Amino acid sequence: MPKQTFFNLPDEKRALIMDVALDEFADNDYDAASISRIVSRAGIAKGSFYQYFDDKDDLYAYLLSTIVQKKAEVFSLDQPDPEHVGIFNYLRWIFAGSAEFEAAYPRFSRLGYRMLRGGASENRMFQQLVDSSIAYYRGLVTIGKAQGDIAADIDDDMATSVLRLLFTEIGREIIVALIDQYGTDWQGKTPVFDFPEAQRKYDQLVRILEYGLAGAPQLRPQETAKTEAGHR
Repeated sequence: MPKQTFFNLPDEKRALIMDVALDEFADNDYDAASISRIVSRAGIAKGSFYQYFDDKDDLYAYLLSTIVQKKAEVFSLDQPDPEHVGIFNYLRWIFAGSAEFEAAYPRFSRLGYRMLRGGASENRMFQQLVDSSIAYYRGLVTIGKAQGDIAADIDDDMATSVLRLLFTEIGREIIVALIDQYGTDWQGKTPVFDFPEAQRKYDQLVRILEYGLAGAPQLRPQETAKTEAGHR
């Protein structure tokens, strides 16, 4: 985390450094991100940077912690209880929140997706977030099984991996496609897209997850056995 000297800076200077750093890490993978470019664009000496942060890893960890805080603020609004609304309706709510976060904090989102797709695997904050993400989706799988929304014979690890893949890969592809279609604002930073269209695509994604590509609920193995026995 930043040293006290960083927090002693004027608000405008701190904001500039973080804004430049966010651009650098959002536009480049961790290994390619450059402290030299950051200090040059922020107008500070390289020696001053190390008075504020221990190293690049320290700065990156601080940015990730900021993402976590901002995302928690968005997802804390009107959060439903997955045990009451059902796991698939809860997933729809998560997707809606993701679209809102993407629109409000596009650079945070880009950095977050880079991180989740394997950047900075040695960074301590990265590993903490990956572990937290796995635990979160595993918890949803547990709830889904307890409710009967997820079949009891589905492997927990496989179900957890599928949920993470939906949000880190396919969910991101939907957002990118919509941004390509509707563009960005005049500064080229804030995505502009049709939220109902995003919601429709997310709903289709959850429907595929819930019912499969056949588009209708499938019988559980034990139900299939009962059906076959009834026809004998």
